[in-house]
Amino acid sequence: MNLKVSSFAEEDLKESIGYYNEQQEGLGDDFVESIINTFEHIK
Repeated sequence: MNLKVSSFAEEDLKESIGYYNEQQEGLGDDFVESIINTFEHIK
C-alpha cells in the first residue's frame, strides 16, 4: 500500500518540525521519526 501526503500536509509537517526544533534541539527530528514510524505501521 502506498500512502500519499498532500502538499498542504507536507508543508504543515515542515513547519511543525521547525517549531519543535525551536522548542528543543532534536525534538522536531523525533517528531518526524514518529510520523515515519506511524506511516510504516499503517502500510
